[in-house]
Amino acid sequence: HHFGGEVYAVGGYVRDLIRGIPSEDVDILITHHSVEDIIKIIQPYGKVDLVGKSFGIIKFTINGKTYDLALPRKEVPRGTGVKKHKDFIISADPNLPIEKDLERRDFRCNSIALRLTDNKVIDPFRGASDIKAKKIRLSNPASFPDDPLRILR
Repeated sequence: HHFGGEVYAVGGYVRDLIRGIPSEDVDILITHHSVEDIIKIIQPYGKVDLVGKSFGIIKFTINGKTYDLALPRKEVPRGTGVKKHKDFIISADPNLPIEKDLERRDFRCNSIALRLTDNKVIDPFRGASDIKAKKIRLSNPASFPDDPLRILR
């Protein structure tokens, strides 16, 4: 707990865990630290690749396994794109509440976080209920008209 931030598994890994399906794709979200701080902390333990500083994404490989580490992010609309959907600027913010990061995710089943220090589930959109009911619903229905390409992802 001397780390000073919170560390969460997010997205598809948590969804698959709830479904009882093993998942190799582990996305980790770290709060209250800058990208530089995270790199300093983890560098002695494995290989570090900074994928996008503005996105706050780090690829970390340890014992042959690669993890995507990210800061909490929010989408800020930038206007209207060529294909009539809005362009977004993805903005990393280490102090953004976890619920705000989950809000920008596509489907409720992917908008769940698992805090790794105590296995607390953060599920503001009741994605676990959707998983159990085998439903796929948008986390934010207003985001679909803004970015119709989401449905393809």
